[in-house]
Amino acid sequence: MRFVFLLFLILVFFSGCDVQEVQRGAGSVSEISDAVSSARVETESQLEQVLELVRAGNAASGAVNPYAIPLEAALASLAGLAGAWGAWKGRKAKQAEGKYQAHKAGVERTVKELGVLPEGEVTSVAVDSLLYSNIGEARKNS
Repeated sequence: MRFVFLLFLILVFFSGCDVQEVQRGAGSVSEISDAVSSARVETESQLEQVLELVRAGNAASGAVNPYAIPLEAALASLAGLAGAWGAWKGRKAKQAEGKYQAHKAGVERTVKELGVLPEGEVTSVAVDSLLYSNIGEARKNS
């Protein structure tokens, strides 16, 4: 899989070159593949990992790739957008976790309160209203 990815990157880097530039840059294919292979990526996001590998290959092909500078600008913009998207997803996950914890606390409180009620007072309407009020109260407190 990594070989196919490297081949794809090399084709992208040479896509804007004419025949003479490709022949001149043919010797740098190993340099580009070495740069991509040795790139160290320190992020959890797969999108950011791919972007960093492409940026490493782009930097190595700068001598023969006439589009290296605009491509680097585009990749830097994509990396910024990926970071912003990751931060947004992180905030959404944190918000969902808070809602889950409030719901869990409300259900636990309802179960405790139902345990002390007499049997005749436990109806589905009473349980529903108690559950919704406890969950709402737990969300306000969190």
